Amino acid sequence: MDDITKIVTLSLGALIIGTLCFVFFRDKKLHLSGIAFSVIGFILVGLPYWKTIEFSINSDGINTKVEQALKIASEAEAKAIKTEAKVKVAESELLKTQTLVKQTVNASLAIKNTVETIRAQEKLRSKRLYAGEIDGRFSNKTRSSLIKFQASAGLPKTGELDTKTLDALKIKPIQNFPEFEGLI
Repeated sequence: MDDITKIVTLSLGALIIGTLCFVFFRDKKLHLSGIAFSVIGFILVGLPYWKTIEFSINSDGINTKVEQALKIASEAEAKAIKTEAKVKVAESELLKTQTLVKQTVNASLAIKNTVETIRAQEKLRSKRLYAGEIDGRFSNKTRSSLIKFQASAGLPKTGELDTKTLDALKIKPIQNFPEFEGLI
């Protein structure tokens, strides 16, 4: 039985009982009691039906709300998955960018060192302290020539192209870009 049929059946049953009680108890002035009994009977007899009607109405509403909540949850989960994928792509791109920046910084520093080494090799050759190729490579020949120069100039014999050695060779040092600080 569907909900509307139950409601109509209960209502008609209560109306028939109320009418019979009214007719039967009319003479005895108990007709109001009969109507009260029919309403109470209607409630008591119909109570199981009313519960099923209320439950089915509520369960439909609940089912609808549950379906809506599940749909919203699915949409939110899909958005979260898409967002997570976008974050992973962004992290990957950031890592690639950081790697490229480090490579660029390292390449720039290598060029700087090569240029300074070429200039030092030229200066050392002009002083007849270096007989190797002017190639920008900091070879053992370049290092030993620098040590000879540092000794003759009264500098610490480090064999490195430090600021004091560059100054003594009258080579202007190539400045690092301040933006590169801390990137490597």
